[in-house]
Amino acid sequence: MPLPTPRPLILSPLGQFYREDGLHFSGGNVDDVDVHVPHLGENLVSYTLPEGDVHHVRVVFASHCWTRSFDPIRDEGRLIVYDHKRPRVFCPIRYNASFGLVELLGGLTHHLIYNASDRNYGAYNAAVKTASGDYYTAFFTIKRERGSINGQRFRFEMRVESAYLDPQLGRNRRVSLAGVFAKIDRK
Repeated sequence: MPLPTPRPLILSPLGQFYREDGLHFSGGNVDDVDVHVPHLGENLVSYTLPEGDVHHVRVVFASHCWTRSFDPIRDEGRLIVYDHKRPRVFCPIRYNASFGLVELLGGLTHHLIYNASDRNYGAYNAAVKTASGDYYTAFFTIKRERGSINGQRFRFEMRVESAYLDPQLGRNRRVSLAGVFAKIDRK
């Protein structure tokens, strides 16, 4: 488990961690809640549904958007980022791809959404496919949560649990964003 670290640590594009005072942090392992990823800060996204309803949603990003599972052999000597008790390491592929996350999530009314599990949704832009046939896919949950960010009120919170390149996974039932909001409102 990680030792207490200075909060927050700022993640650089090269996977290095810096303290707020700009000094490089190299000691010990870190807890993912102690890491600030500048382009994945708290966001407010507004969705206008086909019926004209507007939903304001607070969006937060989990460390799985920029880390991958820890492999004790391949990752020996690397700084470990703990997601609760699960060890993970910085992943430059996921980190670089995550620059497209806000745009992907902002366009959910136009992208394919499907039930990835009984509690998660998956979303990807079917128009963006890599040469290897993969799509950048975000996995998220949405729940009712009220609050405000910079004076703008929101009714829902979306937590992006993970995002990575993968073959099209939308074999499960497809849903619309309006359907997702309607399901949450019925609960």
